[in-house]
Amino acid sequence: MPKPWSWLAPREAVEAMRETLAFDPHCPPRTRAVLGRSLLLADQPEDALRQLHLCAAQMPDFAPCQGTIVVAAIETGLIEEARVALAQMRRLHPEWAAGGKPFPRFLRRPEDISRFEKAFSLARRLDSVAAAGGLMTPSATAS
Repeated sequence: MPKPWSWLAPREAVEAMRETLAFDPHCPPRTRAVLGRSLLLADQPEDALRQLHLCAAQMPDFAPCQGTIVVAAIETGLIEEARVALAQMRRLHPEWAAGGKPFPRFLRRPEDISRFEKAFSLARRLDSVAAAGGLMTPSATAS
């Protein structure tokens, strides 16, 4: 019996999702969210963000996509992008963003759950520091 996508190793899921998109490039945007999450779990956060942005542009209220953007943005050092996605998560699923509820069932491996928890924790701390005026923001004018 074949295993559901969430049980596949990340690289196998990347291959399966790319094959799906090659067969039908007009798949639902969630397909790109699954590809993005799989790329992230396969340690390709920059590539993950590209796919996640395509999904989020069409489905801004799709929480699994926004949550994965938080993690990928933190891991690539895109703090402001992580803060924006965290704000979306607070709106969509405050219990996930606050850390009071375990992540959805698509994360099976303990190391993946820990990775998401750490990224969300860091995003929350950075957001608090920024809200208190503690982070430098890019200047609107050229130096």
